[in-house]
Amino acid sequence: MKKIFYLACVLGVIFTAQQLSARPSTQGGGRTIGVILLGTDIQHCRDFQKGIEDVCAGHGDKVVVLDPNWEIARYAPLVDDLIAMKVDGIIIEGLDQEAHIGAIKAANAAGIDVVQSDNWCKDESITAGQAASDNFDAGYQCGLDAVKKLGGRNIRAIVLSNPGSPAADDRTNGFKKAVAEAGGRIVAEQRGNGVEQGARVADDLLQANPTANVIMGNHDPAAYGALSSVKAIGKTGQILIYGVDGNPENLEAIKAGEIAGTAKQDPYKMGAVSAEFLYNKWEGKTYEKKVQIPIQFVNSDNVDKFL
Repeated sequence: MKKIFYLACVLGVIFTAQQLSARPSTQGGGRTIGVILLGTDIQHCRDFQKGIEDVCAGHGDKVVVLDPNWEIARYAPLVDDLIAMKVDGIIIEGLDQEAHIGAIKAANAAGIDVVQSDNWCKDESITAGQAASDNFDAGYQCGLDAVKKLGGRNIRAIVLSNPGSPAADDRTNGFKKAVAEAGGRIVAEQRGNGVEQGARVADDLLQANPTANVIMGNHDPAAYGALSSVKAIGKTGQILIYGVDGNPENLEAIKAGEIAGTAKQDPYKMGAVSAEFLYNKWEGKTYEKKVQIPIQFVNSDNVDKFL
């Protein structure tokens, strides 16, 4: 398998995650940085990748990108393959705060520096740095917008959460705080991650809670899935839908009045900061090893500047 993987890297062949995919960025140089994304199916991850690639290209180094297709179990084998390739550094776009610790320690034991970003790593001592959005504020700003639009005590919200993901948990907690401060209620909460699951769960929860007037998605795909559920019951624009990311399709839906808002992340900056951690360490610089990147709340008032 590893021989096949190496050949794929040399030829620049793109495989699916199940085929152990690798996509080299050929910017020539002395170092190779391995990157494991959440997945390559959303713009957020592609922007994160671009931030890394631009920084590495500026140093004359190349990047090899692997796609675990949102499967936690895929991370450790992919890290093993990067170790076998003798990469100089690894950047992990984390799915969990603890699930990748064993793989990071294995890379460290092989003398490879590792950055985990997007979701904090619980053991900061094993990373060369971490960068993530201010996810609590992302959820809080969505809640504040709902309060402003509906009035506090009128809020009856459904939350599509993703328990176990630090980023998603922070967003959920931020949203709940804003709603609770205004005297609103969370009428239902259930895991709803991604477009398909978000739509399926929203269908069930809307049926069980017909007076719900807000849906908070833990990210934009979940919010977009919820939109299809809201459309199906003829309440487009009546039920306020929120997400986090700032994906193009969600921005278009905000423009159309179908989604109320999103907390836009800056994944390009997150990726660039993640790459800079490695260079700062290699160059012996003193630097802040945990960086929280601000979000920008987007609704109909300002969506045009993001389209």
